[in-house]
Amino acid sequence: MGNQEHPSTSRPHTESREPSSAGRIGPSQPQAVTEWPAHLDEERYALGACFCGQAVDATRLLEADDFSHSGHREIFAAIASLVEAGETAIEEPMVAGELARRGQLDAIGGAAYLCDLADGVATARAMASRAKRLREFAERRRLLRASVELEHRTRNLACSVDETKAWLREVAQ
Repeated sequence: MGNQEHPSTSRPHTESREPSSAGRIGPSQPQAVTEWPAHLDEERYALGACFCGQAVDATRLLEADDFSHSGHREIFAAIASLVEAGETAIEEPMVAGELARRGQLDAIGGAAYLCDLADGVATARAMASRAKRLREFAERRRLLRASVELEHRTRNLACSVDETKAWLREVAQ
């Protein structure tokens, strides 16, 4: 997979997205979120289940942004594109072709990674429960991004309190 590594399979965890700061963060400096809620196993199982007859359900229940791992987002976007084009029985070679057409196949780990996704998938588990779990993690990431933006707006004296409150009301909807 080149310089990228396959996402590890593990229990729910937080995924590092930025290097942690070595310096002490002072009162006027917002602290960057360095870990984002994710469940890479659940993401892999949802993608693998798409190859086992659950792609239509998955695309009805999930969006690419519900996946924390960038490669998983690309794979799901390719699956969704195929389903949107009328495909109902999604197979690894079809997704590999779509990813190759987009120039993303190598970036996600190649066709071998797609084949690995279906390994160990318990297809009896309903996509609805899997999707619910992934959406919960995605919502936690969205909330963390909003909290970082709120802190930035609150500390930025050029941004009025009224503007910040209006933004917050908009985000809360």
